[in-house]
Amino acid sequence: MSGGIKYNLFINGAWRSGCTAADLALINPATEEDFGRVAAASASDLDEALQAAQESYLGWSRRPAIERGELLIRAARILETKVEVAAAALSREQGKTMSEARGEYARAIETLEWNGSHAAELCAAIPLSEKRIIVPEPAGVVAAFTPWNYPAILNARKLSAALAAGCPVILKAAEETPSAGVYIVEALQEVGIPSGVVNLVFGNPPMISERLLGSPAVRVLTFTGSTPVGKQLAKLAAENLQRCVLELGGHSPVVVFEDANISKAVSAISEYKFECAGQSCNAPSRILVARPIYQAFLAKLVEAAENIRVGAPDDSETEMGPMANVRRVAAMERLTRDAVDRGAKVETGGAR
Repeated sequence: MSGGIKYNLFINGAWRSGCTAADLALINPATEEDFGRVAAASASDLDEALQAAQESYLGWSRRPAIERGELLIRAARILETKVEVAAAALSREQGKTMSEARGEYARAIETLEWNGSHAAELCAAIPLSEKRIIVPEPAGVVAAFTPWNYPAILNARKLSAALAAGCPVILKAAEETPSAGVYIVEALQEVGIPSGVVNLVFGNPPMISERLLGSPAVRVLTFTGSTPVGKQLAKLAAENLQRCVLELGGHSPVVVFEDANISKAVSAISEYKFECAGQSCNAPSRILVARPIYQAFLAKLVEAAENIRVGAPDDSETEMGPMANVRRVAAMERLTRDAVDRGAKVETGGAR
């Protein structure tokens, strides 16, 4: 292993390795270099995080919403000073270009700011009539699960909304892209987030989900990822009637009508299709084109794809870096073979 980078767990206000000292390898998808480690949580680590989050709930939920929001805004300002180094770490772990990584952190900062500036408003009482009002109350401990494709923005989204509402969070971030969770939690720690209010864990996803959702201390599950995994988590959450906020896999179809401006359509579609090497919920999986303009559209789309500069993600000239891991490469090879076997024609590319 080169580099010796190590990302730890954050439990009850302290950074540390897991109780068993187990860890997982970090692989640079551009070079296939093993460049670091990420700590893996044990069952006892998760139990400690659950206890810490539960014990912090009363104090955090009673803290004025405006104060909770101010902490988020201050954390955003701190994160803003670390964008360059954080983006470089994300690019190395995930393979997205530096431009994409910087843009993602800009969105993460904006998310922290927005939830922080609107915390008091979002938590305010809602009048129904002269004698009746709705008074929102924090739901309780939140178990949040995020994927590897957009870890900075999704970690920020899960954390900031729950924290603004007065809910402690146990964040299970992606093991392949741990730095985004670490940088955001470090910013929150630096502004004085109370111990136990934010906990960050990595490790074996099935074990972690079963342990966290098996605890009645957790009142809310929030997950972004695939539909099959979302179904499994929802089943686990049903046992304790935990509320579920699920953002699951989509297929983003695009329809191009006969009167469309082909150049503008291709430009817009290409931007979403090839961002993050196509590993996005916004990436169109199928494009339905009116027959009279099909050939013209196809020619321009092929041209756009062939003009993308593929290369090392830390090269400023690169427009597309590698896919995030060997699993995705294998999946694309499988999908391409299946399409060709079913009669599709490869217009450009089609092989590693």
